[in-house]
Amino acid sequence: MKLLVSASEDKRLIAHDVRYSPTGKPGSGAVATLTGHSSWVLSTDISPDGRFALSGSADKTIKVWDLTARAAVSTIQDNGEVWSVSWRPKPPQHGSAGEFVTGGEDGTVRWWRSAGAN
Repeated sequence: MKLLVSASEDKRLIAHDVRYSPTGKPGSGAVATLTGHSSWVLSTDISPDGRFALSGSADKTIKVWDLTARAAVSTIQDNGEVWSVSWRPKPPQHGSAGEFVTGGEDGTVRWWRSAGAN
C-alpha cells in the first residue's frame, strides 16, 4: 500500500491509498481515519519506512501513529500549537519509531528521538 496522510481542521487525519481508486480518480481511496486530537491537525508526515505517521495539532500535542494498527502509540504534550512535524530522513533503528523534528507557536524547533523522548 502506498499511503498519503492528510490533516484537517476537523481534528482527523485521513490515510489514502494513492493506488486505490473507487471513483476512478487516482488517489481517491481513503483507507483509514485517525482520530484523537481535540483541535485542528496542522501538519502530518509519514516515517521513511511507512510504518508510522506523525501529527502536530493546535491542541498543543504531537501524536505518533502506528499505521498498521490505525492507532496513536504516543502523545507528546508541547508548549504551544505544533505547526510542523517532519521525520528525520535517516532510517530508524530496529524497534524504534525513529527521530523527528517539530516546530510551532513558541518559536522553538525540537528534535525528538523514538516515540516521544527528546
